[in-house]
Amino acid sequence: MHLAYKVNSYISGRYPEAICDACIAASLEIRHQQANRVTMALETTSDFDRGIGICEDCGKEQKVIKRT
Repeated sequence: MHLAYKVNSYISGRYPEAICDACIAASLEIRHQQANRVTMALETTSDFDRGIGICEDCGKEQKVIKRT
């Protein structure tokens, strides 16, 4: 399965939760850089919102992404 599709599906499946790149990477067993690259691309679409918020998994305030 293509990496971008896996990340998209994971975030979409967590709707309406906001998740940080580190937690996405840990859950999908990929590198943080890989998750970051995909989430940066997804934020350019109208389907996702990416910005500073609280991650649902780790509870840290940082850049998170969620399905809109």
